[in-house]
Amino acid sequence: MIQSITYLKGVTVEKHQLEVFLDQWFSPGKTLTIRTSGSTDTPKLIELSKEHMRISARATIDYFSIQKGGNALLCLSLTTIGGVMMVVRSIERNLNLIVAPVQSQPITDLNNQLEIDLAAMVPTQAHQLVEENPNALSSIRTLLVGGAPVTTQLIEKLNSIHYTAYQTFGMTETISHVAVRKIGAETDDYYEALPHIQFSKNDDQLVIHYPSISTNPIQTKEHIELIDEHHFNWLGRTDLVINSGGKKIFPEAIEEKLGRFISQPFIVAGIPDNYWGEMVVLLVATPNDLKLDKSQLTQVGLKGHELPKRVYYINKLIQLQSGKVDRRSTLNQLKRDEYTELL
Repeated sequence: MIQSITYLKGVTVEKHQLEVFLDQWFSPGKTLTIRTSGSTDTPKLIELSKEHMRISARATIDYFSIQKGGNALLCLSLTTIGGVMMVVRSIERNLNLIVAPVQSQPITDLNNQLEIDLAAMVPTQAHQLVEENPNALSSIRTLLVGGAPVTTQLIEKLNSIHYTAYQTFGMTETISHVAVRKIGAETDDYYEALPHIQFSKNDDQLVIHYPSISTNPIQTKEHIELIDEHHFNWLGRTDLVINSGGKKIFPEAIEEKLGRFISQPFIVAGIPDNYWGEMVVLLVATPNDLKLDKSQLTQVGLKGHELPKRVYYINKLIQLQSGKVDRRSTLNQLKRDEYTELL
């Protein structure tokens, strides 16, 4: 059971969501229906075993050595697997659950003297916290950041205040994250598996071995470099790969490099082209032209086929319900003849 529940100032709908979830959790049923994040497609509902959710919760709290009676911060919506699993972890380890409003700066009302043993945020929340209330991070012992890509800028800002967080890797189907990597003051290239989870690869795509949850290996669409059965480097999603001039290019890898000097929201994508097959282009959401040249791109390590050939300036990046960019819809709004040449 949760040891105690504290609601911070501004909590409204979150309290009702928690009450509904707890009723469902302690009902006789053995499963719960959860909405997927919809990373590259429309979110869908899937049924998860409560026992498997308990196993996943224990993997996280054991990995981070969260002790009974500790404090957990809930600032994610309970319509997401990230929010749901924070509650399940609190139930499994008898934690004190502190419920904050689901907003970009979720802990403005948090007493900095209160130690938080475990918190989970999406990157936009973590970024706002570092920008507006970095001192609050001193009260968070373990911060998990996931649900969307983590920018290089966030990692550098965490490093500048000498704070280490953990970027998570997982999906609703694996019941939250299965691996984490350090970012910030300590930054690792690789992800490390949580307890009782192992990795392999099939055609350079990640395969997750999680026998406590799935009797069959879980084949993903994540392109990885496998280090060993407990560690991997993530390169990108194979269903987003751009085939340009016969070369496979992962847009997420380019975005990570460009994020060092582009502060506006942007994505890298491929569009049909007679010469390249698919041309690598940059889509930037900004009311003003962003001045870029080839030298800037090469300075961050981009070369050859990776270099975007055009910049498209658009009103905004269209988002899925999960907050992730809907790349397909964003591409559909392009006016193909309105662009700036880069090369």
